[in-house]
Amino acid sequence: MKQVDTKTVRLKAMDYLARREHSRGISDALIVEQFSEQDVDWFAVAEAVFLKKYADVNLDDPRERAKCMRYLQYKGYDIEHINALL
Repeated sequence: MKQVDTKTVRLKAMDYLARREHSRGISDALIVEQFSEQDVDWFAVAEAVFLKKYADVNLDDPRERAKCMRYLQYKGYDIEHINALL
């Protein structure tokens, strides 16, 4: 049975909820405020997920860098977190 990464699931769930609430007319400021009250360091979580899969990747290679970016985007991380990490 496949092990579930609860941090990734929670991140994807938060992204899904943010998009759903935005589509219902809730302001972005209120959504950001509610999620910022969560005590989670998303930069640290993104780094842990990245290192788990791509610890030995050469980020100077544009193809490898793009592959890592796509992976983190797929996992639901914001481009701000990805750029800070890479």
